[in-house]
Amino acid sequence: MEKFPLPYRRTFAQAPCGFLIDLDGTMYRPGGLIDGAIEFYEWLVSTKTPHVFLSNTGAKGSPGVQTKFKSERYRLSSKPVPLRNIWTASEAQMDLMMHKKEDTPDSAKGSQRDYGLPHGAKVFVMAGGEGFWLNSLRMKDSMRFDSWDIRTTLTNDEAKAWAKEARDSQEAGECTVFVVLFLDGKLDKVDVVDGDVSGRSADYRGDWNYGLIRNVSFLLHHGAQLIYTADDAFNPSEDPEYPGMACTAQTPRGQSCGRPLIAQTFDEQTACAGKGGSHGDVFMFEHAIRMLKAQGHDGDLAKICMVGDRFDTDIRGGNSCGIKACLVQSGAHLASQQAKYPSDVADFTAASVGSLVPRSDDGAQADTAQAQRGSMAASSSNWQSVKDKGFFVLGVVGGLRSTGYGYGSLFDSFLAGVVLPMGD
Repeated sequence: MEKFPLPYRRTFAQAPCGFLIDLDGTMYRPGGLIDGAIEFYEWLVSTKTPHVFLSNTGAKGSPGVQTKFKSERYRLSSKPVPLRNIWTASEAQMDLMMHKKEDTPDSAKGSQRDYGLPHGAKVFVMAGGEGFWLNSLRMKDSMRFDSWDIRTTLTNDEAKAWAKEARDSQEAGECTVFVVLFLDGKLDKVDVVDGDVSGRSADYRGDWNYGLIRNVSFLLHHGAQLIYTADDAFNPSEDPEYPGMACTAQTPRGQSCGRPLIAQTFDEQTACAGKGGSHGDVFMFEHAIRMLKAQGHDGDLAKICMVGDRFDTDIRGGNSCGIKACLVQSGAHLASQQAKYPSDVADFTAASVGSLVPRSDDGAQADTAQAQRGSMAASSSNWQSVKDKGFFVLGVVGGLRSTGYGYGSLFDSFLAGVVLPMGD
């Protein structure tokens, strides 16, 4: 690893920056906050650094995340985290479902086509989160919402009729049947859609039963479009890990579980609005960047960094929209796994978000800091040599320093990676 000269120092005001921050595995894990999460958030707030918590959850919207951050085990601050600082994959998915060309600025990719579900669509929903998505969708466009036939359970005969319509509409060039997922693995125990409609809730099981999987497989096999929130292969749990959306959705990038039962779908037959997904750049990242700009960021992509713990969602998502990406090693993936994700290149790595907070001794550390040149993927041999020498990348030196001065830009400061002996 080569030494780099320290960047020229300027005041922080001359180097505006912004963060997009993952939640599971980055800010918290099942049971509580990750060490350093509170300090990182306090630094963001005290320095007025534009930031958005960007979660791939399909089971809650930004109010649900806000509520979680107010709970005893996950409390970040005495004040609620503002909704203007939170965006989730479930909300991105709702925007996708209701999307019209005129909804997106001409400069954005989303303006190239209308992604929304058509009026009169048949929509089979598998959901958790106690039905939060119902009212949210209705509030976005009540006329379109009311035109949809939304179900959470189907009889065998209904599934066959929907499958026939899916095949016929696909052959006609416009899909009218959709399978939509609003969950993180667990289904609602209560039928939030059909509970008061014609007794259909009697058929609702609230679990991953064979009849449910069979009917969904039947719809997808005959051309229904699959819409889901996240490509995470598993979700964090206090119990052993349980399947996430990539596993359930069975995209070509998904895992193998359920493959004998759920028909393999094709890219053109699926849409994922979350980080790393097929439509995540439009509905997750472009929206989040607009949220940063509303907080005062200038929109320069070179001054935005996605911070997360997964190569296949967080880092991939950052790459997809041209911003920087930082892998924190507090969750699913380690920097040593970069070679397994050659297309998902992390620009920086840190032990945790706590490592991104400027410390009082940053100046002394920075004087002896070493940095890796270029991308992690292009420097895999450097990573190995560092490991062989008994070193690991512990953290990075962040923008605002305790002395009141910062580096010339946020990402110059990131490049001053603090390399410390293993075990320190």
